[in-house]
Amino acid sequence: MHPLLLTVLPFTALFTTHYAATHAYSYLCVPLSVQGFFTSMITTASPICSGLLTVMTTTSQGYTLAIAGGVTWFVGTMFAAPKG
Repeated sequence: MHPLLLTVLPFTALFTTHYAATHAYSYLCVPLSVQGFFTSMITTASPICSGLLTVMTTTSQGYTLAIAGGVTWFVGTMFAAPKG
């Protein structure tokens, strides 16, 4: 498998999981309405909403680390001593 694909595929899967969990949390746990304001006081403590929040937090941290690692690699490559 191509090295670029090995980098892009997990990154895309991580972001897609985060994106889906964020929208599911917004739709299921904290609906944007007056009624949703009151029902979210109960639904945010449910196991599904707690799990979605955990997925959101974990994928956000992984996404941040992936970006930081990519930037670090890029800067290290740009300023590395020339070979030869």
